[in-house]
Amino acid sequence: MFVIGKKELFYNKILGKMFKKLGAIPVDRENVKPSTIRIVIKKIKSGNNLLLYPEGTRNRTEEGILASLKNGATLFALLTSVPVIPMMLDKKPKIFRKNILMVGEPVCFEGYKPDKNNIEKASLILKEKMQKIKEDIEIYKSKK
Repeated sequence: MFVIGKKELFYNKILGKMFKKLGAIPVDRENVKPSTIRIVIKKIKSGNNLLLYPEGTRNRTEEGILASLKNGATLFALLTSVPVIPMMLDKKPKIFRKNILMVGEPVCFEGYKPDKNNIEKASLILKEKMQKIKEDIEIYKSKK
C-alpha cells in the first residue's frame, strides 16, 4: 500500500524522511505533474493499493458533513479500471479514543471514460457513497 500527500509534508526533514521510507509520493496540489500521475498509475497497475483522502485535506467542517471531493481518486479509478473502496471514520482519530471505521462496498466506474465530465460525475457518486457510510455510522451508534 502507498499514499500520496501534499508536497509540504515532505519539507520537514524528519517527517519527509519517514514518508519517503513508507513509500509516500509527494504531490503539488496546485500543479500536479503528469509524471506524478504516471507513477501512481504504474503502482496501482502493479497491484499496489492506494490510500487516498478524496477531500484532499482534513475536513474541518461540521461533524458529519463531507467537504467537496477532489477528483484524484476517481481519476485514478477511471485510468486504471480499479474500484474505489470508500471508508469513513466517525471522529477525528485521537490516541486512546474509541472510533468507528466503516468500510463501504467497492465502487466500480466501468464504462466511464476518463474525461473531465465523467471524472466529476464519478466524484459525485463517490461522495454520495461516502455520505451514505456516514449516515450508516450514525444509525449504528443510535442502536448501541
